[in-house]
Amino acid sequence: MMVQFLTFIFGAIIGSFINVVVHRLPIILDREWQLALSDDLQQLSQNKALQERVRTAAKTVASAFAAKGQPLRYNLALPGSQCPTCGHELHAWENIPLISYILLKGRCHSCKRHISLRYPAMEFTAGVIALLNLIAFGPTPQAIAGFAFCATLLGAATIDAETMLLPDSMTLPLLWAGLGFSYWQLPWFTRSSLMAAAAAYAMLWLCSSIVRTVKKVDSMGGSDLKLAAAIGAWIGLDEIPLMFAIAVGATLMCFAVQYFRRRSVGRIPFGPGLALAGAVIWLLKPAI
Repeated sequence: MMVQFLTFIFGAIIGSFINVVVHRLPIILDREWQLALSDDLQQLSQNKALQERVRTAAKTVASAFAAKGQPLRYNLALPGSQCPTCGHELHAWENIPLISYILLKGRCHSCKRHISLRYPAMEFTAGVIALLNLIAFGPTPQAIAGFAFCATLLGAATIDAETMLLPDSMTLPLLWAGLGFSYWQLPWFTRSSLMAAAAAYAMLWLCSSIVRTVKKVDSMGGSDLKLAAAIGAWIGLDEIPLMFAIAVGATLMCFAVQYFRRRSVGRIPFGPGLALAGAVIWLLKPAI
C-alpha cells in the first residue's frame, strides 16, 4: 500500500510540473516566433530596394516584436511559480500538489481570484496515471517509461485543447523515445515500431488529404500526424486501428457535447482524442 501511495504522490508532483509546461510552453513558443519575425523584419528594414516608408515601418514593427518577445528570464524554470492573474510568487506551502488547492480553497492567497480547477485535476490525473502504470507493469522500467509516455500525452493533449497547438518539442521527442524504448525492450521490435509510426502517420495523412480534396479545408494540422506517429511507435502496429477508433470516438463525443451545450460547434482538436487512445491502449497492453 505504501508503494502505491508514494507512486501516486510522485505522479502528482510530476503533474504539478506538467501544469507549468502547459501554461508556459505556448507562451515561450509564441515569444520565439515573435523574435524570429522581428529578425526577418529587421532584415527587411535594411533592404535598400524598398521605399523609405516601408523600411521605417518594418523597423518599427520589428522593434515592437523584439521588445515583446524578450522577457526577463522566462522559461520552464524561471521565474518561480506565480499566480497567472496578479503575479504573486507562490510560497512553498502554496505549491504542494492537491493539498495547496484545498488549503487555499481554490483561490489565490494574494488577489483571492479563483484558481482554475485544471491545476488540481492535472495533478490528480498524473497521480492516477502513475498508479495505473504500476498496477499494469509492476515496479519495472516499463512502468517508468509508460508513465513518462502517458504524462507527455497528458501535457500535449491539454495544450492542444487550450490553444489548438501541439508543440514539436513534445511530439518529436516522444516519437524518438518510443523508437528507443522499443529497441531497448526488444531489438527486433524496432522494425515493428518504425512500421507502426509510419502507418499511423500515413493513415492520418490520407484521411486529411481526402477531406481537403472533398471539402477544400484542412481538417487537421501536421502536428496531429506527428503525434499519431509518436503514439504508433509506443503501442505497435497491431493496435493502430484501435487507436484511431478510440480517437475518433472521443472526438465525436466532444463534438456532440459542444453542440448540445452551445448549439454550435467550433474547431475541435484531434490531439486529445489521440492522446487518450494512446494512454488507454498502453495501459491495457498487458491484457491485449
